[in-house]
Amino acid sequence: MLRDQHISQSAGSTVRLRCRADAVPPASVVWLKDGRLLMTPARRTAADDDDEGEEEKAGFVLRLWSVTADDSGRYTCQVFNDVGHINFTYTLQVTGLLTRRSRHVHRPP
Repeated sequence: MLRDQHISQSAGSTVRLRCRADAVPPASVVWLKDGRLLMTPARRTAADDDDEGEEEKAGFVLRLWSVTADDSGRYTCQVFNDVGHINFTYTLQVTGLLTRRSRHVHRPP
């Protein structure tokens, strides 16, 4: 099963993507960006230790902090267990001019 949702966010904001799946027996969750396994560097997390709830702790929620245009793309969560699997895809469009590369551009005086 495949579901899609398009969202637009401003550069610099925080994005919360929720994988909408209920699973019995318990499921594993994998996040992809543009078809590639998404690692979770400091600006991203697929789990959270605060009081966001079991869904977030289990990886069903992906947070992206201080998004830039480079974060635009297709984010897919794949949820699977012994019974089956489900995919949910977000197409994220980050609006604004800020990119990670532009933060480090040195302009001559």
